[in-house]
Amino acid sequence: MQKRIDFYEAMWLFYRKPHQRDTNWVLDKTIMLGIVGKGGLDVTRHLWRYCRGRAEPTAPVPTLVTH
Repeated sequence: MQKRIDFYEAMWLFYRKPHQRDTNWVLDKTIMLGIVGKGGLDVTRHLWRYCRGRAEPTAPVPTLVTH
């Protein structure tokens, strides 16, 4: 679990240090919302599966592929 949190923290630090000051306010907040939203959903999904007794899914999650 800590690795997941560290991953999203690293994403934020990677964006914040070299790129945040050159980004306009709207895009900055959109990027922040994306990192926090994706990280929050990922950690929540992992905790949900852990609490239900499955640390990892038994089958791969299908993805929508469009051409």
